[in-house]
Amino acid sequence: MIHRHLAGPLRDALADTPAVLINGARQTGKSTLVQSTDLASQDRQYLTFDDPGIVAAARRDPNGFIAGLNLPVTLDEIQHVPELFPVIKAAIERLKTEGSLAGSVLDNFVLMELRKQCSWSAIRPELFYWRTASGQEVDFVIEDRTGKVVGIDVKPAATLGSNDVRGLKALADAVGKSWVRGVVLYPGTEVIPFAANLHGVPLKSLWSE
Repeated sequence: MIHRHLAGPLRDALADTPAVLINGARQTGKSTLVQSTDLASQDRQYLTFDDPGIVAAARRDPNGFIAGLNLPVTLDEIQHVPELFPVIKAAIERLKTEGSLAGSVLDNFVLMELRKQCSWSAIRPELFYWRTASGQEVDFVIEDRTGKVVGIDVKPAATLGSNDVRGLKALADAVGKSWVRGVVLYPGTEVIPFAANLHGVPLKSLWSE
């Protein structure tokens, strides 16, 4: 098997990061990489969501599925079960609170997807993170060449409240007339209006046509 240049950096990332997302175009060897002898080990469980039975189990009880995994584990083709991302993020955050691990799988997934979609866009918008001195923040800010701004926050909870849009409201006030829209991506099923140009939107809409 051809040694892949990503194997070394990926091993390093796995050594000090609770979860690592490998994202890329189809048929570029991602599954081959994660099953390679460079990364596989006897104690690492491998599951692929190409298996309908595994997909069904994960969708039936996402929380129970993640809680029942034997770590370390590789979850291949996880894009088929996007409802697992907020569950994984919540599990990592619980461990973070306990002081043992840190990281954010869901945010990384959204970041990769936004980067991909921005690269496809004819207007080639800029993508960045926004935070004020007082602590108000927005996970992702998209700005086009004319200065128009869209803000996107990511929340792991299945329900949203007014506190979840404070950062977006602060961004809207900061950019004034350049503001276009704010979106809170969350693992729920309904679009929730907070204002005329501010909504909670199901996470799955990020990749749905």
